[in-house]
Amino acid sequence: MATPLYGCHDSATGSDAGYSPSRHAEICAMLITAERELAEVREECAKHGMRAEALEAALDRERANVRILRDRHANEAAAAREEHEAQTRQLRDQLHVLKMVSENAMAEKSKSSEEAARRKKELLELLDREREEKSYIMADYREQTESLIAEQGREITYLRGALDKLKGEYDDLAKQHQAVEEELEGLQERVEDVTAQLDKERSDTANKTKDLQVNMQQECETLRENLAAMQEQLQRAVTQHAAKQQALTDQLQKSDERQRVSEEEYQHTLDTLKQAYRRDTDSLREELSRVKETHSRQEEELRHDLEKAMRRESKSVEALRQALEQARQERELSVDDGLKQREVLQRQHHDKVVALQRELDEAMQQLVGERAARKDREADTEVLRVRVDNLEKANQRLSNELETIQVDQRSRERLTEQTHQAAIEAMRTKLRTALTDLGYVQDQVTQQATDAQQLRDDLAKRTSALEAAKEKIVQLERTAADELSKAKSTAVQREKEAAQVITQLRTSKTQLEATCEELERQLKEAEGRVQGTVKQVDEERRSLEEANRRLQDARVEVEELRTVVNHERERGSFAQEEKRQLERQFAEEKLYRDELEKALHMTERKLQDQKQDQACQLRQMEGKVEEQAERHHAELAAARIAAEQVRGEVVRTREAIVEKETALQEMREEVGRLHREAAMREGRLQEEMEDLREAHEVEMRRMDELLNGLRRDLAKSQDTCTQYQRELSHIHQNSAGARSDLEMALEQADATRMKLLEDAKYRDQLNQELQGTVRLLSSRLTSNEEEVRRMQEELADTNKRTQDAHTLIGRKDATIGQLNAKLRAYESRR
Repeated sequence: MATPLYGCHDSATGSDAGYSPSRHAEICAMLITAERELAEVREECAKHGMRAEALEAALDRERANVRILRDRHANEAAAAREEHEAQTRQLRDQLHVLKMVSENAMAEKSKSSEEAARRKKELLELLDREREEKSYIMADYREQTESLIAEQGREITYLRGALDKLKGEYDDLAKQHQAVEEELEGLQERVEDVTAQLDKERSDTANKTKDLQVNMQQECETLRENLAAMQEQLQRAVTQHAAKQQALTDQLQKSDERQRVSEEEYQHTLDTLKQAYRRDTDSLREELSRVKETHSRQEEELRHDLEKAMRRESKSVEALRQALEQARQERELSVDDGLKQREVLQRQHHDKVVALQRELDEAMQQLVGERAARKDREADTEVLRVRVDNLEKANQRLSNELETIQVDQRSRERLTEQTHQAAIEAMRTKLRTALTDLGYVQDQVTQQATDAQQLRDDLAKRTSALEAAKEKIVQLERTAADELSKAKSTAVQREKEAAQVITQLRTSKTQLEATCEELERQLKEAEGRVQGTVKQVDEERRSLEEANRRLQDARVEVEELRTVVNHERERGSFAQEEKRQLERQFAEEKLYRDELEKALHMTERKLQDQKQDQACQLRQMEGKVEEQAERHHAELAAARIAAEQVRGEVVRTREAIVEKETALQEMREEVGRLHREAAMREGRLQEEMEDLREAHEVEMRRMDELLNGLRRDLAKSQDTCTQYQRELSHIHQNSAGARSDLEMALEQADATRMKLLEDAKYRDQLNQELQGTVRLLSSRLTSNEEEVRRMQEELADTNKRTQDAHTLIGRKDATIGQLNAKLRAYESRR
């Protein structure tokens, strides 16, 4: 109340100095109203200070809540980290189990390969034994044929001796007949001597004929036994040859059936691989189109967001300009309008403060949720990185194992080719030995034919000699008949005896002719046997030629299969080239996407620079506003002289406060809108993360399916190994030491080599598909990481905007505090 007294005193002095009483009364009334207004302003400032203290207390509570939330978030992050470590340990355990399984599979595979090598060695030993047995059989056959030829030669020599003996006997009989003629000349003198001599000769000829018949019967029995033995040997040889030929045909049919089944399996696997390749290429193309669509959609959304942000910035700048213009205009309004609007503004200010506090609470909650989601995303990305590293390690390990398997497979293929060539050379040597044996047998057959021809010539000579002997005997009979007719009276009895002797000689002659005919028949049978052996040798030679022709056909089929394999390899290389072209296209699309992302980053930097420029402009405008406020304070200091100037300055300060509050409200609305947009974007990001998680789960399921497929392939390879072992044991059991078994073993070795080549090709294709899927997963993970990085940058941008808004709010609060302090100082000075 001292101040009005000073004013009154000054007014009195002024009136004394020249002011009129009415002017003095007006000045007093003006001072009183100014004091009332200052008291009201002081009360309002006190209320504002209480509200500011309440807001500070609420901010302290919010900070405490934020601290509690941070602690809770740290605890949750630690729990999530522990869970992540547990998951990584579980994944490591699973990878260790998979490694043990793969090592067991490789050990089993090495065991099976060792078993196959051992069986192969046993098969080679068996083939060597069979070769030895076959050589032994051929030697035995050669010895038997030589012994048979020698026996036939001995028989022929024996027959020659018998014929010579018969010739000697015929000569003796001729000599005896001549003696009989000589005796007949002196028949009348030597009748008794002739009769005695004839008795003696009769007994001798009977004994000789009996011995000759016995010897001929014995020789016939031995010849029949030899013929029966030779027929049995030939029958056994024919049955063995037929059995071998039947086994060879059965083995050829089985090999044809196996070849057909292997070709069908190869065609089936080729069709399945083609279908899988088409499905993979279609899925890659669809995924690439989806990635392009999502990329274009994200570009559109980002462009729309940038345009909205620019429009919002322009609107905010325009709003600030309008606010400044409105402040300048309202600065010229009257004090009455300000007094009327004060209560309304206070209520609005209170509502705005409450709304801003609510929005700040929501923004803090959203910020906490965003940070938690960001940490979750970081944890997920870390898990994905760990999984990718583990998958890359597993892929590297599997590729190394596949390389070792391929090296082993190549070495085995070389070894099988060497054994195949060695077996072919052995077959060629066997064929050469068989051909030499065949030539030797043919020489023996020709020798036997020449011997038979000589026997035929000897028989012809002997038959001619017998005919000559018959003619001589006829002549002797005629002479004897003449001599006997001359001596009718003296030698009737002797003629009868001579006739008896002649009849005996004829019977012996007929017996000799019968024996000669039997010998000729035996010779013909021997010739038939020789011809049968020649035919058998010819059949064996034809069978050998047929086997050689089949071997040539098998070689031609092997060459055709090799050409087919080379063609399939060329097709596989063409497919690999197409795959590389698709990968190059995918890399080009990735580069294009990277360029677009760089362009987006450049635009974002430009927008940030523009935002910084706008922030600088806002700071300049705030400096100008502060300068204007300082000028306003100077005007308030000058308004001590006049009350109207004081009222105008108070109105200006109130208007500035209202303007600041409106600006603060607009900024808080902007912050709320930014928070809502951040929440919407966070929702979209969460949806995209869910999609990415689903895609990752799909890819993981696909990787599991691939691993299961590899396990199935390992099981198939083990089954094939067991099947090969069964086939080898079956070959070991059914091997009888024949050339047909050797050809079957060679064909089976070729079939196994082709199947191993197909398995190696299939493993190569699986390895390439696995590498392609791993590369696809790595590219997707890099794209996901870039997307997460971009989202993190957007979150950092939004956090920066919120921080800038908080700093701006703090500056506004500081300016309000400064204005309140200035008002208090002004009131204290009053």
